[in-house]
Amino acid sequence: MSDVAAGGDQRPVWATDGSAVLALASDQGTTHVHRVDLASGTVTPVTTGHRRVAGFALAAEGHGLVFLAGDASHPFELFRADAIGTNECPITFHNGEFVSEVALAPIEELRFPSQAGDLELQGWLMKPPGSAAAEGVKLPLILQIHGGPHAMYGHALFHEMQLMAARGYAVLFTNPRGSAGYGESFTTSTRGEWGEADTPDIVGALDAVLARGDIDAERIGVTGGSYGGYLTNWLIGHSDRFKAAVTQRCVSNFHSMYGTSDIGFDFGEHEFGGTPWADSDRLLRHSPISYVDRMTTPLLIIHNEGDLRCPIEQAEQLFTALKRLGREVRFVRIPEEDHNLSRTGKPSRRLARLHHLLGWFDDHL
Repeated sequence: MSDVAAGGDQRPVWATDGSAVLALASDQGTTHVHRVDLASGTVTPVTTGHRRVAGFALAAEGHGLVFLAGDASHPFELFRADAIGTNECPITFHNGEFVSEVALAPIEELRFPSQAGDLELQGWLMKPPGSAAAEGVKLPLILQIHGGPHAMYGHALFHEMQLMAARGYAVLFTNPRGSAGYGESFTTSTRGEWGEADTPDIVGALDAVLARGDIDAERIGVTGGSYGGYLTNWLIGHSDRFKAAVTQRCVSNFHSMYGTSDIGFDFGEHEFGGTPWADSDRLLRHSPISYVDRMTTPLLIIHNEGDLRCPIEQAEQLFTALKRLGREVRFVRIPEEDHNLSRTGKPSRRLARLHHLLGWFDDHL
């Protein structure tokens, strides 16, 4: 996941001699070009390192590989290498001036136990640049939850998180159960168990970071979009440990979402584990709207009026219920934009979204 390089239509590519196929694969927070030998089935990484390769192409015969890559503190640039990934060198330096002018926060990789006690998981912590010098000062923290759910955070630049760090927040982001990059069984383990299977992983990360002693436990916020918005809703319906929350392009009700999303009805049957007419109780048990009366965390709802993936009625019913209950809630409706506003939206609206998002946390944390 990154908000500075969207995923493209990157299909497998034949090696020039026809003996292998090259393809992108995600692994433990990285994405790299891999070579699959057709005779032996051997899979060999062609590119390596703590970074994300977002696209690649084979150059003319004999001229190797060209690929787009970046890491958590460097925007994406073009590189070239030979056919087996050696002799790598950069081709473009478009972001050199930008990187020299701004302070980008590094990320620290974390390994932590799930609260369920059955898995060790991977995550990352980003702190404000220069925060190490402020000894004894505990930082407010924003927990970021990715969408998908079968996506993956990792070693890629994320402008939104850098902005949060620049404003003084620590940022925690993790790959809970359901994320890509850790094998098929891990990725599919949330099927029919959204909220219940993955929450212990998120909470385990938060507990591990709080145990270090440099985060203020009274100033923790949570946010996420799409599936991340769903899990934000779920968390504040099952816990009051968060001081503030922002749910974005969220899911709140599996029952009403069935058949209304452009992702197709079969996604709901596969992921949520049922249909409204046969499994109504199951769908509602896993829907955050069913726990709205328990939500006391101040909540900002950001949703795009042109979102067909998570229709805006998902946000409307959550807002209406919280207003009816007299809770602190605000609803920002962004016109025209679709589900991908934070990555591909009109710049003025992307900026407006960030102002609302950071403003809510500034006011409450």
